[in-house]
Amino acid sequence: MTAVTTHQIDSTNPKKAVEQKSTNQAAHTLVDAISADAATDIGAALVTAGLATAALQSALNALFPTTIGRKTGAGSLSVIDAAATTATLANVASSATTVTLMASNTARIGFVIYNDSTAILYVKFGATASATSFTYFVNPGDTLDIPITRYTGVIDGIWSSANGNARVTEI
Repeated sequence: MTAVTTHQIDSTNPKKAVEQKSTNQAAHTLVDAISADAATDIGAALVTAGLATAALQSALNALFPTTIGRKTGAGSLSVIDAAATTATLANVASSATTVTLMASNTARIGFVIYNDSTAILYVKFGATASATSFTYFVNPGDTLDIPITRYTGVIDGIWSSANGNARVTEI
């Protein structure tokens, strides 16, 4: 059995930082104790794992909404899935100087870039891609698939030599 070391927990102030040391066994016990209704079970899981008191459980439960999911009303937390109904396709000719693969687009939720070239494509989240300033490199004939992204700024690219195209799909 692995020992768990905890320090004094102030159950009257749940926002106060709690210093706590545990081993992997204690972490697994905690994770195993949390059910699918995590918002209401976090406090109970801490108590079950021996990491908190019943008073702290009540304080934690008061901090979280009573439900999680696509619900409306007091005490609910909305979760929004990214969904696209359209896609924009473009063919961008390869270049040995930096080119824009995608302009800034606040509605972008993902993209796919197929490197239809015999040269490496260097892709940069930002302006002015180069062989030493890039976010991803895409080998010839490979695909860069970013199904969900929070980045909506310009995406530039440059090839190690100019031949072929980038087949870009922005969603």
